[in-house]
Amino acid sequence: MLSAEDRNLLYDALATRIHSLQGGYLSDSPAAKGTLAGLRRGTGDPQTWGEVVETLPPELAGRGDAMSLPEQAAAAALQFYALHQQGRTEPMHRPGTGLGQALRAVIRSHDAGEAGINRRLSSVLTATTLGESTHHLRGLVTQLRSAQQPVDHARLGVDIALLADPRTAQGVRLRWVRAFRAMTRGDQAPDPNPTAEAPATSQEG
Repeated sequence: MLSAEDRNLLYDALATRIHSLQGGYLSDSPAAKGTLAGLRRGTGDPQTWGEVVETLPPELAGRGDAMSLPEQAAAAALQFYALHQQGRTEPMHRPGTGLGQALRAVIRSHDAGEAGINRRLSSVLTATTLGESTHHLRGLVTQLRSAQQPVDHARLGVDIALLADPRTAQGVRLRWVRAFRAMTRGDQAPDPNPTAEAPATSQEG
């Protein structure tokens, strides 16, 4: 189980790296654009492995031949940000905006079809493996990109790690659904401390 300390380490590492990449991309940095292009190709590209290793602190590094859970989550989060930011001139990483809140904002602000978002979100919520979860999350990120709706990609990375553990997965799912449904009653302020040690179910999605 990912400890509260490890969650904070993962969030901080991803937030720092994504903020740097975002700043470079929006400043037309060729290096940042090249890095994001590599990340979009996923773990089949050596650049992605390098980015993951450089992003995470030693405490979250894997041992042996298998990727650690934080490494898997970081790889997915970095790729999702790279996909989300592609071709966009506004920042697509927004600290404090959880997935459920972002999806509801798409429906409220962009007149998007709620049925399509519900279908994709349901697929994520019922996925039984990390690979299946990230596959369906990619579809949701693509929908956010089309609507130009930002999300907190560092927080999404932590949530991906928590989804892989049955002891914490339900809390993430509940948080996403509650935020998604609660937004029908009016906008809520973003969570200012998304990696606090409070249980996942008490955090806004």
